[in-house]
Amino acid sequence: HGDCVNVFIRSDMEHKVSRLVNEYGIDAETAEETAAGTDRGRSNYYRHYTNIRWGDSRHYHLVIDSGLFGIEHAADLIVQGVCSAYPEFIAALGNPQKV
Repeated sequence: HGDCVNVFIRSDMEHKVSRLVNEYGIDAETAEETAAGTDRGRSNYYRHYTNIRWGDSRHYHLVIDSGLFGIEHAADLIVQGVCSAYPEFIAALGNPQKV
């Protein structure tokens, strides 16, 4: 699509498990099973509808490691990327009649 920024947010299993344990209060073993199952489901869904391997960086404009940068900084990086890719759209936000 020409008018979008494709973003893939990744993390290693250690950070996924840590986030699930801390955010949802589940034990580490269940968290790892949950993360692996979610990844498997996303991968299968993506491949089914696109015939492309999920997470293949060639198909994204921006790939961010949220385990390295954290959730908030990852969100900031996405906003910066969108602002960089679509400055005319961002400028129009100041004038809703142009959007």
